[in-house]
Amino acid sequence: MQIFYSEKINENEALLTADEAGHCSRVLRKRVGDAIYVTDGKGKLYISTIAELSKKEVVLHDLVLEESQAEVSNLTIAIAPTKNIARFEWFLEKATEIGIKAIIPIITKRSERKIIKLERCQKILLSAMKQSKNLYLPELHDLVKFDQFLNLDSIPRKRYIAHCMEPEKHLSVIYNATEEGIVMIGPEGDFTADELDLCKQNEWQEVSLGPSRLRTETAGIVATHTVSMVKQGLALK
Repeated sequence: MQIFYSEKINENEALLTADEAGHCSRVLRKRVGDAIYVTDGKGKLYISTIAELSKKEVVLHDLVLEESQAEVSNLTIAIAPTKNIARFEWFLEKATEIGIKAIIPIITKRSERKIIKLERCQKILLSAMKQSKNLYLPELHDLVKFDQFLNLDSIPRKRYIAHCMEPEKHLSVIYNATEEGIVMIGPEGDFTADELDLCKQNEWQEVSLGPSRLRTETAGIVATHTVSMVKQGLALK
């Protein structure tokens, strides 16, 4: 199933722009009158008919709701981008496939990467959403420094920090799946002692992701999958 994404959907009309329009018209060579699927990235999938088509815009009419998904995750991951950008991009792709609400890239004292291309990252999220048919597009935040991040008012109130200094409790034991939560993952060299102390002062709970020492991107996936399993377990009860 080929799925397109539109930020502009109303009751009976949608508009594809930029890469989505180009892919529809130039790559797939769709024509006026063809039926295509389109999602709003917020859980809804529609079947629609192409009414107007050009290289820059595709106008869709006669939208019919095909599927409406429940939100798959209430988790935000704050994570230090890896020195090897391919590993961070792998995390973005797989976390989207599993299901995640938002991603906040952070710069810590031991971060080796302090620049990312948000536009490219956004494309990876979009592609993973469509490929997996997980109809929720994660919110990708701007890269932010650690100290500034801790002072954000917008982050969830249930806060967990995973690190390698042998926390006693596993994330699966203390994560509350009924509320929005955030898990913070450090860089390849982990957090400093000062950063951990600062987090404790700001009511972050220390958590373990298991006995192995995980790479940053692996830790991000383990946290995402752990929360997904906790949430699904709650839903099955």
